[in-house]
Amino acid sequence: NLLARSSAHQYAVDYLRDLASSDGSAVLRERPALPEDEGKLLAEIHSGLVVRLIRNGTPVVEVNEVGPRVVKGDLLIEIVTVK
Repeated sequence: NLLARSSAHQYAVDYLRDLASSDGSAVLRERPALPEDEGKLLAEIHSGLVVRLIRNGTPVVEVNEVGPRVVKGDLLIEIVTVK
């Protein structure tokens, strides 16, 4: 469905294929929040591009410039570049 909605956008489709590929230059990584992440906004985390925050098993969808802040026990889903 996501590819179909993006099909008119060549570069977006290429990037989605890259993410889906096992040998692409970018991957989705799920990781626990580190102590140095706690209290930060998602945009302040620079280990990758955080695209989703999971708290207590539930995605936190209210992502904006003022929140949410990462707390102990959160999971981060981020896009990272692989070399």
